[in-house]
Amino acid sequence: MSDEGDLRPVSQLAHRVAERPAGAAEPHLPVTQWYELHPVPVDRPAAGVTEAQVRCGTCGETVDCVVASVAGRNRERAAARWVRNLLRAIQVFGAGLGVAAVVYGAANGTAISGAGLIGLIAAVLTGGGLVIWAGETVTEVRPDLTSDGVRLASPSPVHEIRRPGDNYNYTFHTDSALGGE
Repeated sequence: MSDEGDLRPVSQLAHRVAERPAGAAEPHLPVTQWYELHPVPVDRPAAGVTEAQVRCGTCGETVDCVVASVAGRNRERAAARWVRNLLRAIQVFGAGLGVAAVVYGAANGTAISGAGLIGLIAAVLTGGGLVIWAGETVTEVRPDLTSDGVRLASPSPVHEIRRPGDNYNYTFHTDSALGGE
C-alpha cells in the first residue's frame, strides 16, 4: 500500500519491560531498555484525529491513543522537516559568520588573536551548542520525519508509541527507575 493510502498506522504500542522479550535478537551494542510491541488496530479518520482505546498485549491495560488522518500525519512530517531545515540553516549561517569574521580580519590586516580569538571560538561553540540543544529539544517535542501520526493521549510510565522493530534503545540514563514492570 502506498504511503498516502495507509488506512492503519504502522506505529505500534510499546510496553517497557525489564528484560529482553522472548524471540528478540540481542543487538551488537548493550541495550538499556527493552519494549514489547503491539499493533494499533485503529483505522485512520478521513480528516482530523480520532481517539481510540488500544489494549496492551503485555499488561492487558487499555491505553488511549490518538490517530491522525493521512493529511494530519503529512502535516506533522512537513512541520518537522521545516524545523530541521531551519536549524540547519542557522548552523550554516553561524559557521559562515565565523569564517567571514576571520576572512574580514585577515583581509584588513587585523588577524584575530589572543583574547579576541578565544572569544570568537567560545561564541561559536556556545552558539553551536545552543542550536544543537534546541534541535534535540524540538525533535523530542515534535514528531520526526517518519512520524506516523499516532501518539498517546496522555503520558504513561510504561507505554509509548514506537516504530515496528524498534523494540530497544540505548539510553544515557543510569536511573534504575526507568526499568519496566
